[in-house]
Amino acid sequence: MGKIVNSISSFNKPITMKNVFTIILFLCFAFFIEGKLHAQLRVFSTGNVGIDATAPVSRFVIGGDGYTDSRVAIHNINSENNQKAIRVYQVKPTSTYVYGITSYIEQGQSSGVPIGLFSTAYRGATAYSTGQSIGIKGQAGNATSGWNYAIHAELLGANNGAAIFATVPGKSGVNVNGMYAGYFRGNVYIENNLNVAGVFTNSDINLKKEIRELESENIEKLKTLKAIKYKLKTPIELNEFSKEMTDTAKVLMTETELNDPLYKSDYIGLSAQELRKVYPEVVKEEENGYLSVNYVALIPILIEAIKEQQVTIEQLEKEVESLSIKLKNK
Repeated sequence: MGKIVNSISSFNKPITMKNVFTIILFLCFAFFIEGKLHAQLRVFSTGNVGIDATAPVSRFVIGGDGYTDSRVAIHNINSENNQKAIRVYQVKPTSTYVYGITSYIEQGQSSGVPIGLFSTAYRGATAYSTGQSIGIKGQAGNATSGWNYAIHAELLGANNGAAIFATVPGKSGVNVNGMYAGYFRGNVYIENNLNVAGVFTNSDINLKKEIRELESENIEKLKTLKAIKYKLKTPIELNEFSKEMTDTAKVLMTETELNDPLYKSDYIGLSAQELRKVYPEVVKEEENGYLSVNYVALIPILIEAIKEQQVTIEQLEKEVESLSIKLKNK
């Protein structure tokens, strides 16, 4: 208001009814504007600053009163589509790296667990209320071939740990015994091909109990199986292309997805239904009701079948040798 008073005091023209009316209008407008600004941006007696806040508990808040554990809090009460509580715009980089958002925690003591970024997303009052949710979503450009990462995680130092650690309900954190780019506690599903340099399965005898030899007659069991060549059905053919969700969203396949080589290529395998009849241990029923096969587990079965076959061959060789001797002695 000091600026307003100074403006009025510098009004040197003779006072007329027209000037008085103008001054009254000016004062009304000034008080109106200041009241609006005062209602939107306030410094409270606690020293906290708020925009559209009544009693902020955070040092700076927008749209609400914040939280006692947060210095800055932003509440976006607009629930329309594509709303964003915070949006950061960074101009095009002129150097190698440019960052939209950075997070740094100075941890000066050995206790505690610093967390650089924490994201929670769910709809409704709890995590189990309704609808789809995504905790973290990353996108990356594709200008330089081979050097684009939607999410780039790096494990620092030389101690054990994982750059990405993921778990499912019922399984918490674990002491990672090694250095891994990714560590998963729970089943991992890959829709398309998995390319790896090697595959290792835990098979240490010290991890096993109730050890028994495999039942015999594996050759006879394997003879009941038939190798087949096949193509995979698309989700449309499986009537899974348009699943209604609780928030009325639809999962639809694009033309690109339908033309994925996954559905065009030929595969060789076994019928899980047939395999389960003779070796149920290597067949698993998934949550969606479909059957999966542990083909690696078939290797020991094939080894035992070869051994059985070798016994038969050796017996036949002995019989042939015995017959040959008898024929020579005649």
